[in-house]
Amino acid sequence: MIGSVLHGLYTSDTIRGVFAWRYVERFMHFLETDNTLNCVFSDRLDGYACPEIERELSLRVANFKKGRQDAQLVFDLTDVIYISSAFLRICLIYCKTFGKHHFSVANVSEDIHKVFHISGFIEIMHVTRADRTPKIV
Repeated sequence: MIGSVLHGLYTSDTIRGVFAWRYVERFMHFLETDNTLNCVFSDRLDGYACPEIERELSLRVANFKKGRQDAQLVFDLTDVIYISSAFLRICLIYCKTFGKHHFSVANVSEDIHKVFHISGFIEIMHVTRADRTPKIV
């Protein structure tokens, strides 16, 4: 019933676009500084999430890079619990786009760091572990 009502109001592409935007919003958000675009990811970056993430990233990165000579891109994985080969592919694309000195992956857990290490990505991009030590207040 709801689907037919929505279909009457919107084309299927519009519904798909709204769904994709809300889906991507759940997995990432952006923080911009002068020359750095921080993409903060969360949850599982699996084969289901990555195509939509890649579409949104391509738009945001293209807009961010306009007119910036030394743009930096940082993928912050503080709240990520799983990455798939689809996300590694995204990392490789943006490492090639920005170059090794302008792209980094930050705050990875020990398990995710192992994935980057085993895949050999540690050699071609900056990957830093998260400081997971408990803080005493």
